[in-house]
Amino acid sequence: MARSCVAAIDAGTSAIKAALFDIGGVRKGVASRECPCLKRRDGRIENDPAALVRAAFACMREALEQSRTAARNVAAVSVSSQRATVIGVDAGGSAVGNAVSWQDMRGSGEIRTLRRRIPDRRYYRITGLPNNPVFSLGKILRIKKHEPSRYRRTARFVLVHDFLLKKLGCPEFFCDWSNASLTGMMDISTFRWSRELLDLAGIDEAKLSLLVPPGKQVGTLSRYAASRSGLLEGTPIVSGGGDQQCAGVGAGAASPGILEVTLGTAAVALCYSAGKQLDPRMRVTCCAHAVPGKWEVEGLQNSAGASLEWLKKVLGVTGFLP
Repeated sequence: MARSCVAAIDAGTSAIKAALFDIGGVRKGVASRECPCLKRRDGRIENDPAALVRAAFACMREALEQSRTAARNVAAVSVSSQRATVIGVDAGGSAVGNAVSWQDMRGSGEIRTLRRRIPDRRYYRITGLPNNPVFSLGKILRIKKHEPSRYRRTARFVLVHDFLLKKLGCPEFFCDWSNASLTGMMDISTFRWSRELLDLAGIDEAKLSLLVPPGKQVGTLSRYAASRSGLLEGTPIVSGGGDQQCAGVGAGAASPGILEVTLGTAAVALCYSAGKQLDPRMRVTCCAHAVPGKWEVEGLQNSAGASLEWLKKVLGVTGFLP
């Protein structure tokens, strides 16, 4: 019997979801778990990596059961994830401390220092991004300066996408181009880590994940992951993409002329581009799309849903705001 379904895990900022779809795109099962950020008074905004993995496996098992699909009929599993969040891992692949959320802005001082070494316009031309601590580079530089012991114990700095793929059974840490384009370290023209930026930042490329295109098979499901998720050992694992780029694919913004808007913790307006498109005034970002070898242009507002959550807490409101 031909394998008739694909499985997906979506690791968002505040929740983990998993779903199964048939080959025609019809959803067969879905499950979600809250996995909120840990917010501290000193500005730390973090995720517990172990909690992310537990929630991902639990959601996958529940979605599979809900779909009434036999595990042998799942053709592949993939991951979409929150972007720019950094997890340090040791030589054995275990997390060194918590994941530093993309919302954590404590790397502002280190980014100000870097901006004295490279002009904003040059940085934007390389990465398609403003030089801003929301992206992964500032978080790594802050750890390097303020937590040197943690930095030395860290063999690689990986993203949530990379971490979950490894926990599913990948032999290495793989980062797809669309996620990597939100680290502030990838050359958006070549889809490679920028040697110029890494040299300026003093970061060894060996401390980063291996870059791959989205949609590439990067491993097979391990026995351990199979026992936790309900999927079959040996199921192909496919590199995924950033959550916003994957939302673009799902909403049809994977060809010219379509704009989609996603409202979550952040708000993002996104459209497809067949080529690299830079804004002369650097107001919007140009990133790699989840469509391999293509680009997307974004307008990004960091705190849309997050602002509403803050307002609800201030007002003591539960549920939806009226």
